[in-house]
Amino acid sequence: MNDEMRNVLKYILDNHGTDIFSNMNRINAILLDLAADMPRERILVRSFVEADGFRTLKNAGETYPVVASRLINTLTDMFSMEREAAAWVTKLCASALGYDVADFYLTGYTEEKVTDSRNRRQTLKRSAKISCPL
Repeated sequence: MNDEMRNVLKYILDNHGTDIFSNMNRINAILLDLAADMPRERILVRSFVEADGFRTLKNAGETYPVVASRLINTLTDMFSMEREAAAWVTKLCASALGYDVADFYLTGYTEEKVTDSRNRRQTLKRSAKISCPL
């Protein structure tokens, strides 16, 4: 995990709180100022913010492994993000929020073709599986 980006997120959270993540323009500007040399990480964090990941994780409490798994699925579906990248950014943001993520890792995922009965289109349903003891 990139400690530099975690430190940037901790700085943002300590100085602005989680409410800052509802303002995409401000978070983009702050990330550009504080993490100019980390373009890939910035893109992943911005996608996480767009998916409302910080609010979702903040409210998760003890159920955060389940919520984190759902966020990974959302990121892969919404942004066509690789599962490993989605798991990395979810773990990074959970760590910045103060969750213990030492045992948090992607254990696999499943893909299943689902046919919509109305228009007979097939879609791919994906599910991430993470391991994180409570």
